[in-house]
Amino acid sequence: MSKREEYVKRAKDIMTGNIIFVSSKDRLSKAIKKFKDYGYSQLPVIDKEVSVGSITDNIIRDVISKFENRREIKALYVKEVMGEPFPQISENTPVKIISYLLTEYQAVLVSREGKIVGIITKSDLLKTV
Repeated sequence: MSKREEYVKRAKDIMTGNIIFVSSKDRLSKAIKKFKDYGYSQLPVIDKEVSVGSITDNIIRDVISKFENRREIKALYVKEVMGEPFPQISENTPVKIISYLLTEYQAVLVSREGKIVGIITKSDLLKTV
């Protein structure tokens, strides 16, 4: 077996363990603030340790185009505008599969024994090259 075959990078090798997220019960203003504070373009929506949706920069853009009043935008709840949850994968999923998923999704969540333990975005994937 060659050295290349011996070691395949997996989700646990490239994930970010400190997951920044919002709750579906949070105001959209909280999500927007986290986007600004952390420089992210997507956030998982997690309620009681379960992924229930996602907020992305595309969703925020759509909301801005529908509402003229800034106060109205900030008063919305995340659950009113959130998208589908990001896919969830095992911490042992190979990077090749993660790469494929990231062509369709802005992020994937990493789980261990059913608990979310990390997140992988396109920028995390680029760091593997």
